[in-house]
Amino acid sequence: MIFELEPVEPIHNRRIPARYDIPHAVAMQFHDILALLVVDLEKRGLLQATLSVSPEEAAQLEPLNGEALWSWLVQTGRDEVVADLTYRQLTAALCADACHFLIESLLACGKGKTAVAYSLLRKPFKENLLLLEWLAAEPEDFLSVFNGTTSYPYAPNRLPEARRRQIIREAADATDPSQWFDHEFMYDVRYSKTKPYGLEQLWTKSTHLVTTVKSLATEPGNLNFVFSTPSAIEEQWEFYYTIVPMLTAYLLAVAEAVASRFVAWDEEKRGFQRVLRTIAFLRSVQAISGNDSSELDDLLQSLEPEGLECRACGSHIELREANVDRLWSQASVACGICGAVHDLWATLFPGEGNQDARAENQEFRGHGA
Repeated sequence: MIFELEPVEPIHNRRIPARYDIPHAVAMQFHDILALLVVDLEKRGLLQATLSVSPEEAAQLEPLNGEALWSWLVQTGRDEVVADLTYRQLTAALCADACHFLIESLLACGKGKTAVAYSLLRKPFKENLLLLEWLAAEPEDFLSVFNGTTSYPYAPNRLPEARRRQIIREAADATDPSQWFDHEFMYDVRYSKTKPYGLEQLWTKSTHLVTTVKSLATEPGNLNFVFSTPSAIEEQWEFYYTIVPMLTAYLLAVAEAVASRFVAWDEEKRGFQRVLRTIAFLRSVQAISGNDSSELDDLLQSLEPEGLECRACGSHIELREANVDRLWSQASVACGICGAVHDLWATLFPGEGNQDARAENQEFRGHGA
């Protein structure tokens, strides 16, 4: 029997429901700041180290690069330079690699490809993040095992649970002070196979069509993620946009803690950036829960001094309502009376010089440099 099939139109990419737009944008914002950190570290020459050499050594170095240069540094006893370069290069490499997977995961989730989205989260959150946490918590220890005779000691899947928990606890303490980053939650969400909010089960099912472990067993007549119903996809979206903004914020904080060993931050600007990120995160939580956030309202109210006035018409500018998303995403506010837009970076830090200087500083100010 020959079946006559109806013509099939190309499959249109599904898009996330509007209620997930804010948490999606917040996670994207945190990713973009992390990616920008890597770009700026390289552009500002912060991935290089200073080396004092004699004229004879300078002549030896002239033709060397790559592994040959590295071998020369080791052979001539430049251990401190080797450690410094390794630390800097690892920082950038781990962050950049995590960004490659995160951006593709976010794009896939936005299109409804939740199996792809979840599977792409495994490496950055389970491996890259752990090594960055190790660098933040015990840099000398990590560099020692990294430069050893085998890679086994720093393989993430070979570290005992107690050691992983210790690293995560110490790293959480080394990040920006925040109530978001509970070290036990940060461990369980990435490594627990039994916690209901753990990603491990979703990573396993998104990677394998059929799973046979009792707690993860695929139902008869089913394939993991392949036959997801609309309600199942909705649950996958909701969990993704509940967890990913938080983990991405934490990844960013850990990365900056690692980079702080060779980056001089402007602490005043850094404090303002922390406030913007807190607003973004609380706005994401509010969007997911569908409820008003008293924490967000209190924070916004504390940022509305009487002096926050429109320079165009003199009206008092409110940060709440329409301005909240403009605030965290663009660091600007709009006057509700005349519509004039004010860049808060230029308002709060007027000493940056002319407009060209402020524009140049725009790139790195997301980190408070």
